[in-house]
Amino acid sequence: MDLDATLAFLGRRAIAGVETYDAGRYTRTIRAAGGPARISLRPAGAGVTLEAQLTDPADLPEAIACARRLLDLDADPTAIDERLAAEPLFEPLLAVRPGLRSGSSE
Repeated sequence: MDLDATLAFLGRRAIAGVETYDAGRYTRTIRAAGGPARISLRPAGAGVTLEAQLTDPADLPEAIACARRLLDLDADPTAIDERLAAEPLFEPLLAVRPGLRSGSSE
């Protein structure tokens, strides 16, 4: 995954008062079971760093799950690429940028 491009994609569509994007860091407020929370995501080497500001520390699994959904981390990119490569329109695009997420090339 091109994390920089994915976070920039989310940042370009940020909802004022809910999300921000600045200097490669995407931040969003969420409604967690224990109260309002904020998560921030930024690239860290080959991975991602999640910072969470929580009303209740018991909400950490919920914050992690939200970040995983935002970045589609539970998807199997190889299986997705194989399926998309079967479509003539996508095959050349996948050869250039395998694993590319929706819109992250804008």
